[in-house]
This record gives sequence, structure tokens and C-alpha cells, in this order.
Amino acid sequence: MERYHILQVFGGQEQAAASWLYKHAQAETYYPLVRRIIKPRTKKGAEIEVDAPLFSGYLFVKSIVDFDWYSLSRCPFVYGYLTNNDEPAPVSSRVIAELRERVEAGEFDQEDVQEVPHNFELHEAVIINPGDVTMIGTIVAILSRTLKVEVHGKRTFVVPTRDCMPAKILVNSQK
Repeated sequence: MERYHILQVFGGQEQAAASWLYKHAQAETYYPLVRRIIKPRTKKGAEIEVDAPLFSGYLFVKSIVDFDWYSLSRCPFVYGYLTNNDEPAPVSSRVIAELRERVEAGEFDQEDVQEVPHNFELHEAVIINPGDVTMIGTIVAILSRTLKVEVHGKRTFVVPTRDCMPAKILVNSQK
């Protein structure tokens, strides 16, 4: 079964990283884009509709047989990859196909997003989307209406629960 892995790229550099990986490693990549409405800073400006990465700073790359993952993470625009026990964490092609279908259906577009209450659990993976930036993190503490979330194993943020959703689409993808 084909697998993908998740590279951590500098925010806003998903396209550049994907182009570089295709050109130098013939790697197939995927970074889902969703429709976002950018509101003007002044009352006179018009709203602008743009395509923005669903997971800003992350890029799915199809597995490359016999490829040195350390070298791949050293390409321009990439600063690491998500791991599980110091090995690149695989994501099945089935999960990527489901994600593609949901993105194409507009499920993650800004105007379709509705606040849904969730029962979060400690150490659960969550997608944080407070506005223009989307991150993936792990819950390290649950407060009354906020979550303390660790991102990239280094930075910790306190985020309102309304800005978080379970990242179950990425968890247990090895099944």
C-alpha cells in the first residue's frame, strides 16, 4: 500500500517546497488548498477570496523507496518531518484520498465551517486554526474553555476550543 509522510515546511512555502521536491527528487506531493475570505482592515475595502493551505506549514509527500529522509528534510523550505519513534510517521494513501475528497467537496472552506462542540482528551492530536494560520499540535492540558497545545514538540499555545478540531484524520492512518 502506498504511503505518504508529512514534511514540516516554512509557512507560505508549501508550493516552493513541492516544486523543489518534484524537480530534484521526482517526489509526488499534496498540500490541500481551501477557500478563505480575507476581510479588509478598513471598512471601505472589499473582501477577497483566496486559496490557502489547509495545513499551513505542512506538506504531504508520497513515499520514495530507498530515499534518505534526512536528506529530504534538508531541502530548501523544509525544516523537518513528523515522526513516530524517530521514524517518519506514515499516512496511508486511503487517508489522503479521503482528505482530497473532503477538500474538493468544500468541507473545509471558511464559509462552511461551523462551530461544533467537541470533547477533547489529553494527548489528543488537534488541528488549530485561529485565523490565517493552521497548525497541528498535541493537547497537553485542558482548561475550562481553552486547550494548552504543544506544536512541533517545542512551542506551547493556549487556544480557545472553538479554534480547535480533532485531527483524527491523521491519527491511526497505519490501519
